[in-house]
Amino acid sequence: MASLKEVKRRILSVESTRKITQARQMISSAKLHQSHLQLDHALLYNQAVDTMLGKLHPGELDLRLPFMRSTGKGKTAIVILSSNSGMCGAFNANMAKFMHTLPVRYPGEALVFLPIGRKIREVLTKEGYEIASGWGVEKDKLADKATFANAV
Repeated sequence: MASLKEVKRRILSVESTRKITQARQMISSAKLHQSHLQLDHALLYNQAVDTMLGKLHPGELDLRLPFMRSTGKGKTAIVILSSNSGMCGAFNANMAKFMHTLPVRYPGEALVFLPIGRKIREVLTKEGYEIASGWGVEKDKLADKATFANAV
């Protein structure tokens, strides 16, 4: 039979665990609220871009617009995004796979990458792809906190 001292210690342990769990729930709730706000802002941005592209090209949107077409002259700059950490499932791996399809999509063109996010920058560097000069590590912060001011 457990002594009174052991029972009290167990009660204190359970109470301590409960406090930690409640704190984690509060943190998760705050992060979820922040994610909802970011999603709302992204949806508003998406609507604004759709409106703008609709004015540029009425009717069904055609991705072969002049500013999205290859000219075959010089270098083609490609902005590619990833996260700064590995805590996002297969997102970073899928971006790296997509990056490998780009030389096939743009045959005969010199590609220059503008990476945003530490993970994709590391893959580009490791595999010897060209990163635009002057495009450094400081751009990785855009992957963490995407704000209009940072984007400008």
